Amino acid sequence: MFIFNKMGRQLTGQFWIYCLSGLLVFVSLFLTADFLGNGNQYEGISRGELLTFYYYMLPEVVYRMLPVASLIGVIFALAQIQRTNELLALFSLGISLWQVTSVLLFSVAITAVFNFYLGDQIVPQSIQNKNYLYYHQIKKKPGLYSTVKTGKIWYKVKDTIFYLQTLNPESSRAEGLKMFLISPEWKLLQLIEARQVLMDGQIWKLKEGLVTLFSTENQFPMTETFKEKTIVMEEEAAQLAETAKPSEVLKVNELKRFIERNREAGLDTRRYEVDYYSKWSFVFAGLIMSLMAIPFLITRGRSGGLMGSIGVVLGLVFIFWTFYSSSLALGYHGRLSPLLAAWSSNVILFISGLYFIQKTGR
Repeated sequence: MFIFNKMGRQLTGQFWIYCLSGLLVFVSLFLTADFLGNGNQYEGISRGELLTFYYYMLPEVVYRMLPVASLIGVIFALAQIQRTNELLALFSLGISLWQVTSVLLFSVAITAVFNFYLGDQIVPQSIQNKNYLYYHQIKKKPGLYSTVKTGKIWYKVKDTIFYLQTLNPESSRAEGLKMFLISPEWKLLQLIEARQVLMDGQIWKLKEGLVTLFSTENQFPMTETFKEKTIVMEEEAAQLAETAKPSEVLKVNELKRFIERNREAGLDTRRYEVDYYSKWSFVFAGLIMSLMAIPFLITRGRSGGLMGSIGVVLGLVFIFWTFYSSSLALGYHGRLSPLLAAWSSNVILFISGLYFIQKTGR
């Protein structure tokens, strides 16, 4: 088989050299850009804490960049044998394009398996560790770390304790609010309940709720219902929508159980379902982009050189992310089903890649 002969092993070796080199470059650029852009936030923390923070960030960055790195491995490995006419020689020996590219696609599949393991088993815990360090050492607001969770959020700001049954940070929306206003003597003064909350910074709009007043002057609490009520929250409470991102800190099985529990409770789980399916579909990003790259490289021949190959990488990444992010956005807004939103771009681009490979006639 071609994959086991000398040329196959050489092509595989070139893939891994370019893939790992590209991954190193992209991860280094990302971390450097983050430090330069957010360096003012890190004033006052030690060098060891800063290194630990970026150490916890590293798995997430690798997870995001590995599909692009695998695309680089495919493009530059193919471009190498294009420039030396080795690819043409292989075709003249009766070796098909599928046989040649199967070596590269098998390597991409290995990176996909590793990336799924990384994203499911390592990244969630590393994000939690990063958040803990960020809110405890950098922001100096350790209370906010407790809100980086899936739901059933309890939080205290000065004389107010509130509970959120579930929080959707992307849309700044929460459901199942209960706010307890406490006196300095820890006596309950007021209870505010709302079915839904729309968060606009410090302005919270409560919908379909109930206000209960507790007073020593009255034997029984006084209640009043409302359809909509606007309240102004403390700055710390306004940051809740920025801190709680359940999909990032949950493994696939945990996210699935979270969706099932919230669905049984009658809550909207559409956004979380999109995130659940996208955890699976994202794994194939490198494979999809590689399939799109192969026919383009074959038909463009030896022209372009290094800059041409870099242009192909950037173009394909732009095309893929445009399709992928657009379909996810449609899913978040209910225009597509969660399953279709996560997979439609993959299916369309996968079929397109196969079609253009077939058109090359190799």
